[in-house]
Amino acid sequence: ASALEDPALDPTRSILDLGLRSILAVPIRGPRTVLGALYLDHRIEHGRFGEAERELTVALADIVGIALEKARLVKRAEERADESARQTEAALRDNVEKAREVERLAQMLKRAKLNPEAQGGIVGSSHKLLSALDIARRVAKSDLPVHSRPI
Repeated sequence: ASALEDPALDPTRSILDLGLRSILAVPIRGPRTVLGALYLDHRIEHGRFGEAERELTVALADIVGIALEKARLVKRAEERADESARQTEAALRDNVEKAREVERLAQMLKRAKLNPEAQGGIVGSSHKLLSALDIARRVAKSDLPVHSRPI
């Protein structure tokens, strides 16, 4: 149809000023909303765009809509991947620090077992002996009498 004769367009000053004779505009649709439009115009021929041109333009607009949605999803996936990588790096650093602390504590424990001086000159590392030494250390600072039962 002619742009000047189409009642849906209600010829405006811009159409007249530009001398447009034919216009074709179709929406670029996304999954939730209209993202934009494909717009074609012709200044010479009336009714230049027919059904075939409209169908082709609609198909192109649909392809553009799909491409835009794909780009949005790829960007979102990349942002999530980046965040996941940051969290993984932070967890790795935290695990390395914790592993160092565990190693430090294990070395301290090993030195205490191998060094009788750390146990008040007592040699031995059985569970019962270490439990008795632990009780003795806890009550050593007290002036109260201590009664111990066999372990």
